[in-house]
Amino acid sequence: MPVIASMVLIAASAVTGDPVAACRAVNDLRSPAYVTCLEDALRRAVAARGAVPESERRGDRGERPHGDGDDRSERQRDDDRRPPAVTHELGADQLEQARRNRGEDADQPIAVEIVQVDYGAGQLATVTLANGQQWRETSTTPRGKRLVAGKSYRGRIERGAVGGYRLYVDGIKHMYTVRRLR
Repeated sequence: MPVIASMVLIAASAVTGDPVAACRAVNDLRSPAYVTCLEDALRRAVAARGAVPESERRGDRGERPHGDGDDRSERQRDDDRRPPAVTHELGADQLEQARRNRGEDADQPIAVEIVQVDYGAGQLATVTLANGQQWRETSTTPRGKRLVAGKSYRGRIERGAVGGYRLYVDGIKHMYTVRRLR
């Protein structure tokens, strides 16, 4: 039976070009055979790229006794035991979709001119830009770093590494975390 399943898997993979879909077609998603199928597909994809880990080329699990003449550090030996990083196959569609959703210039800083600054009762600044957009701070700023009301500023707004937006004002060494109001 495993031979027939392997033949079906290879045929389905060749037709669709998607090893994950081929594994789904042949196996129950909760079965250990499904996981094994995915692991085999991953190994084949890595081997096709010529990136076979040294541990698999040696035929062992990567463990080496200390003092075997290997002068590499423990960290380097640990790196040999890790599975290879595959950035192209599994999950690449999700990364690409996220990039498309953000837009091409979503990660590019935008130059802004601040024409008005107001501090409300919560001590959070509301900043009005020359194009009419309004942005509000999401956290309080130390008094020494606050923008002066009635003065115009130049700066840039850019997306933060883990979300949100950052306002950097020229001449002030402080990052203001902001969100857009309108």
